[in-house]
Order: sequence, then structure tokens, then C-alpha cells
Amino acid sequence: MILAASLWVLGYGTLALVKPNRSCPRCYGEKVVRKKRGKGMRPCARCHAHGRCRRWGAVRIHRMFWAVAGDQFKGARKADRADREEWA
Repeated sequence: MILAASLWVLGYGTLALVKPNRSCPRCYGEKVVRKKRGKGMRPCARCHAHGRCRRWGAVRIHRMFWAVAGDQFKGARKADRADREEWA
């Protein structure tokens, strides 16, 4: 049971990192919803007429990933710059 829960959390975290957006649950990606009264349509308020919403936890997962991986990328860029300056 613990293994299954761990795999689910790891899979969801990977999905939220790779694809942080999903179809809007209110308008189903159509960007408009029916008015409560009448036959008119109006822009979806949940997705602001984009048709996409963030997954639950996607922002936090992205920030955590870049907080950990960002330092490694910065170190690699500094080393690359030092190599280029040495050749110049």
C-alpha cells in the first residue's frame, strides 16, 4: 500500500512538472459557459477564457524543482562562461 501511494505521488509530481496545465473543469476547455438564466454564453470565470487551469500543486512542484536544480544549472553556466573567457 505504501509503495502504491509512493508511486502515485511520484507519478503525479512528474506529470505536474511536465504538464502543469489541464483542461478547465468548469468549461471543459470550451472557454465559455452558459449563463444561469437565459440562453446566452459568457467567458469562463475559472480559466479567464483560456480553457486551461493549473493542476493542483503544480506551482509548488515547479518552485521546489527549480530551487533544487537551479543551483546546479547556475554552476554549470559559470563554468562554461569561465571556459569561454579563457579562450577569448
